[in-house]
Amino acid sequence: MVNMKSFALLVLLIALPYMMGVATAVQCGWQTGRRCRSGLCCSVHGYCGSTSAYCSRGQCQSGYGNCWRSLTTLDSGSPQAQAQAQAQAQAYAQAQAYEAQEVLMAKVEAEAAQKAQEVLMATVEAVAA
Repeated sequence: MVNMKSFALLVLLIALPYMMGVATAVQCGWQTGRRCRSGLCCSVHGYCGSTSAYCSRGQCQSGYGNCWRSLTTLDSGSPQAQAQAQAQAQAYAQAQAYEAQEVLMAKVEAEAAQKAQEVLMATVEAVAA
């Protein structure tokens, strides 16, 4: 027969990956079929962001987010180049705000997962005692 300590440990081992997986789930790209929102780029690893790690050539999944485009083919003084630069700056500002929100949410989720882990450990200890 399984004793309570073994059972509690088994429950903990089963529950931990689910609690920790909340903040690390892939968000976009071929892995999920989802696109990033608000002008964010989708990295080759499946996460939304706005830095070069997400948006640069070779790091961005162009079908799932807004990868950076070069203005070098346009005359920098042309109305088209200015409109494109303005649109990129606006998308970048929106992406920065979204990324800050995502960082905050990830922190809240991590704190919630840590609190859930503490409660689970206290429950396991109480059951095992």
